[in-house]
Amino acid sequence: MSALPVVVVMIVLGVIDIAMGVLAAYLDKSVSSQKMREGFAQKAALLLSLVGVAVVDPLVAFPLTVGFATGFALSQLVSIVENAGRLGVDIPKDMFDRLVKLRGEKAPIKHRRKKPPDLGEGK
Repeated sequence: MSALPVVVVMIVLGVIDIAMGVLAAYLDKSVSSQKMREGFAQKAALLLSLVGVAVVDPLVAFPLTVGFATGFALSQLVSIVENAGRLGVDIPKDMFDRLVKLRGEKAPIKHRRKKPPDLGEGK
């Protein structure tokens, strides 16, 4: 199996993750050039790591690049769902709880619950 499709998916998910992270920070009024630099550095490190794995890939008997790219893509997907929650997208409780478990030691996921509409009752 060629690693190219998985690598392309990983890159596309990374771009989506960056865009959603910026949108979520904008809504939270927490846009920070420092956080953005750290995010871009993290994505660059991820891509450089993948290049390193791709260099070693021909030396091993199994598709190392596909495995690493798939893992990185899943990590990006988790971050996208987290950012969707920050943007107010309702995430099913089971999925949310599993994401919290996947994150492990990291800070808890910030989830913006939609407020019910004010129907003017009780006035």
